[in-house]
Amino acid sequence: MAEHVYGELTSFTTPLHAARGAAETESDEGCPTDADSANVTRYAYDEVKPYGAEHFRQACLRAGDVALILHSRKGTAAAVPFQQTVVLRSRLLDRPP
Repeated sequence: MAEHVYGELTSFTTPLHAARGAAETESDEGCPTDADSANVTRYAYDEVKPYGAEHFRQACLRAGDVALILHSRKGTAAAVPFQQTVVLRSRLLDRPP
């Protein structure tokens, strides 16, 4: 079921359902992968400039369950807090039951 839901939310280049207020998003190539958990699949996305009222970053993770992460902030949503959230949530998903 998690794989099905994950497939309904993600694609390699853009999320299949953009966040409300994020006119256009693309793959977040700046999101490092060296801290990724081996058992977690993830796609990270960043809103394309110019941003609307808020800047959106989002990620979708899968490892037996699905997690959707959305960071938004008026002005610019900083990359580092978003990346830390992705890594920490990945570690929680990667834990054995």
